[in-house]
Amino acid sequence: MQTPITHVRYVALAVEDFAAERQFLQELWCLNEEAAQDGVAYFAGRGSTEPFIVRLRKAEDRRTDLFAFAVGDRTDVDHLYASLRDDGVKLAGEPAELHSPGGGYGFRFFDLDGRLVEISADVKERVAEVPAAKAAIPQGLSHVVFHTPDVKKAVAWYERHLGLRVSDWLDEFMCFLRGKGSKHHCMAFLVGPPTLNHVAFEMVNADEMMRGLGRMLKNDVRLTWGPGRHTAGDNTFAYFQSPAGNNLEYTAELEHLPDDWQPRTFPRSPEIIDQWGTGRIAGPPTYPPLKPDPALWANDPV
Repeated sequence: MQTPITHVRYVALAVEDFAAERQFLQELWCLNEEAAQDGVAYFAGRGSTEPFIVRLRKAEDRRTDLFAFAVGDRTDVDHLYASLRDDGVKLAGEPAELHSPGGGYGFRFFDLDGRLVEISADVKERVAEVPAAKAAIPQGLSHVVFHTPDVKKAVAWYERHLGLRVSDWLDEFMCFLRGKGSKHHCMAFLVGPPTLNHVAFEMVNADEMMRGLGRMLKNDVRLTWGPGRHTAGDNTFAYFQSPAGNNLEYTAELEHLPDDWQPRTFPRSPEIIDQWGTGRIAGPPTYPPLKPDPALWANDPV
């Protein structure tokens, strides 16, 4: 199957302290709040044409309501819907007009672990801003990473049903998947109970990532890992925790792959995970105890 998926469009998060997370995303993480209604806020990346890249709402516990993939057009939406339906994938609705900012046409389904996934096209684009030099503003989404109990099984599921392509493996512990374009990965899986690991936001370059890191440190935002440069994807990284405990990454310079790319398998070692070695200054990634996401197999409440 040749994938119609071009990129990750947005991630929908739910948190207990809506006000604190909302303020953080807007004032420190430097996203634009484009719309808000009924306790739900929509944030855009200033250099992105997506109408929003993060949706935030208040909930009784922290969870990932859904994430969305973009495809080229309505025909892609319909073809993918028919394919998933015929393969017996659990669907959360038929293709229809969407009512979130930017509108569009799409449908939702559940993946093998119970994550709610949206496929959409014909979403009205916003006007992307040209960032000022040294502004250290995230341009848009780069990728999402999830834990799954069986990485090989999850990868095979996304290859079969969505046509995503394997770019690289980190031992058998982690796998990086890409869509239609040349970017090394739009999503990845690593071992663990089914839940979100992190959401990555793309900076213009490594210098801008470092300036963003500096802004976080000046404001006492917890740096969980970085700065460094991964080997798989060759991208720079700096990971932080939001007030709600969501793991967010500033990243830059993600590798672009040729059409004839052959996946590599790297050993799991500090030198591979961070080729610079600098990320160990802040210690290894430290996250809250992992548990299955409360939103698994649940329809979106918005």
